[in-house]
Amino acid sequence: MSIFASPPASGDGRVAESARTQQGLYRCLLTLQSKEAAKPQEAPWALVVGIDIDEQFDDEFNEWYDTEHLPLLAAVDGVARARRFSLHAEEDVARPGCPPRYLAIFELEDPRIPQGADWHAQVSTPWCDRIFRFRRLLFRTVYARAPVGS
Repeated sequence: MSIFASPPASGDGRVAESARTQQGLYRCLLTLQSKEAAKPQEAPWALVVGIDIDEQFDDEFNEWYDTEHLPLLAAVDGVARARRFSLHAEEDVARPGCPPRYLAIFELEDPRIPQGADWHAQVSTPWCDRIFRFRRLLFRTVYARAPVGS
């Protein structure tokens, strides 16, 4: 089990965006691990992304995320592991203030990876542009791994 501390304060040169803290039970849909990067349990940073999608585009969204988006981002230098989850209790999705329907966690060697040219090149595809029109990004935050015993 990994424990990640709060995101770094803004203004310190690290990725810091606001996030809503919500609880939900998620099931893992896909895990991709880099052969070259540090062991995921040693990666000091995690980008956590919460996403919802219009229901009519759900099938295409899942196909895109599993076959293009997650594999391309998992291949970016410095990404130790990329995992994708869906909210286990689907009936909670329609509730106001509910957790996001989909969650992705990218374990990183450096907090600036999502701001880099390699990352941006992987999210600059025609299919990505199409999907981004229908998805709702609820939060995107980089967290530091907490020391053991914290």
